[in-house]
Amino acid sequence: MKHSDSGTGAHRSRRNRRQPYAWLGAGAVTLGIGAALAGGSAVAYADTGAGPGAGKTSSASSESASTAADSSAAKKATAHSARSSAASSSGGNLSSRKVSAAAASNAPAAAAVDTEATETAMVTSSSTGHSARVRAAAADTTTSSDGGTSSTAAAAVPAADPSPNMTSWLPSEPIVAGVAVNLAQQQIADARVLLQQQTWGSGNIPAGIVAVIPEILLAQASLSLDTWENTITPAQSLYAQTSGVPFVHELAGVSLLGALLLPTLATTALNSAGLFLPLVSAFEGTSGITPVQNLVSTAALNGRVYALVPVTMRATTEPIVYISINGGQSTPVLVDTGSSGLVVTMASVGDAGPLTATGKAGTSGYSGGLTYSYTNYSTTVNFGNGIVANQASVNIVDADDAAAALAFFHQLGGASGVLGIGANAAGPGPTGTVIPTTALPGELSDGVFLYQGLFLGIAGVMVFGPNPLPTRTSVSGAPDAYLNVKVNNGTPTQIATIIDSGGVYGTILSSQIGGGNTVPVGTRISVYTPDGVLLYSYIVTSQNRPTVIASGLINTGYAPFQHGPVYINYTAPDGIGSTDFDYA
Repeated sequence: MKHSDSGTGAHRSRRNRRQPYAWLGAGAVTLGIGAALAGGSAVAYADTGAGPGAGKTSSASSESASTAADSSAAKKATAHSARSSAASSSGGNLSSRKVSAAAASNAPAAAAVDTEATETAMVTSSSTGHSARVRAAAADTTTSSDGGTSSTAAAAVPAADPSPNMTSWLPSEPIVAGVAVNLAQQQIADARVLLQQQTWGSGNIPAGIVAVIPEILLAQASLSLDTWENTITPAQSLYAQTSGVPFVHELAGVSLLGALLLPTLATTALNSAGLFLPLVSAFEGTSGITPVQNLVSTAALNGRVYALVPVTMRATTEPIVYISINGGQSTPVLVDTGSSGLVVTMASVGDAGPLTATGKAGTSGYSGGLTYSYTNYSTTVNFGNGIVANQASVNIVDADDAAAALAFFHQLGGASGVLGIGANAAGPGPTGTVIPTTALPGELSDGVFLYQGLFLGIAGVMVFGPNPLPTRTSVSGAPDAYLNVKVNNGTPTQIATIIDSGGVYGTILSSQIGGGNTVPVGTRISVYTPDGVLLYSYIVTSQNRPTVIASGLINTGYAPFQHGPVYINYTAPDGIGSTDFDYA
């Protein structure tokens, strides 16, 4: 399952020629975020556990639970639940490596070269029009002589739809950037008014004196969030405008970093204010401070804007992060933009509390020989440093298939599961669940920033929240999108593509290389947006080459994520997300 990627060697050589100051750009920005978030975000949140995320494609999914029930009164207190209810979609895509059970009968398990985390369309039950369109586009799955799975219809030239796959795994209520921060600001303002009323306003001078410190901290939190909202766009614009200008660009990065750290200062101030409020309550003498404490704690959740998780690159192509599910031990999972949902075995799930069965189940599989049945549950997913998705969806592989699934996952850089973060992948399902990254509090559910190759290709970062860097160019769909691909000096051809961090070295159509079965060493592959913006380019080597397939959606493999920072944007229109390629 370690495929020869289309560009590792070329990318490494380019990085080696970079100027010694080049790392100060995106590297300094992301490292700075990490340092600040690690120190400031964990203070207030003791949420533990790790809820499994939405699963992958189900060819035989029985879905009986209603996701609307997930909207509890407690969740309504946060902007996340206010803006996102249950997702009503189907799909899940683990393209070159994952094969739907529906396709398994037509594709020999041993034929697939890519045992990566990209699931092919296998959803056969759905109640949404989107799902029906996806099935029509992706159900015609075939296997080439080289083992690549593909969907012939899905590779068709785009019509009215901006993406070859209009399935959405995002919440049915669109995620809107800025809603959570605005709610946090209102909650801070309400807390300040109520605190004043319960102390000085009631004539309680001792309580008023003690309340001075939390009042200052609340004012500081409000100012930090206000300043962030007013400065982040200009700072990102300056960073983009100075791209390619030595030292000036790095200085612009320092300015951007300052803006990015402001929400963390707000979180720290809110957490600190919460520590002083019990003392105010002791002097206040009634329960009047309790509503203030509730407002401050929910504002601290809603005011979370960025959260960083380290990424370890294993076997060159495999991005691994560690999560805890339902309070269990830290578990390595593959970060896969090419699929939608979290799939693990019960061995990775803790016992901090009872799992909530959703009544949904199904059958799915990966190319390379794995077909499994799963049951869907709702629980908590903990990414560390207080980054917790409550009531997240997880597909837990059934006991009979657990051993085979775990052995398969271990091939993925030693992973114990797959974390699919795609917005419009083809699977696995089941319908009515959402991916764990959209269940995070505050603005953390806006999207996922992934920079796999930040540290010499060995390690990288994943940042939850709004895009921390300015967008250089963007395509509709995440991961399924239309891209233009050029081979050597040929004419760019628009092709339905899976932009897949879990796609190993990717795939390419035989027709693109003159009908051959392998990509010749020395071939240059260049990938562009539909309007002609170059995304990345590399020269194929004996170790780094895409697998040839007969037809269907091609797979980028890990190359674009190793080449530079990529943002999976959940706030884009159409519910299919967008893939944003950032300035570095």
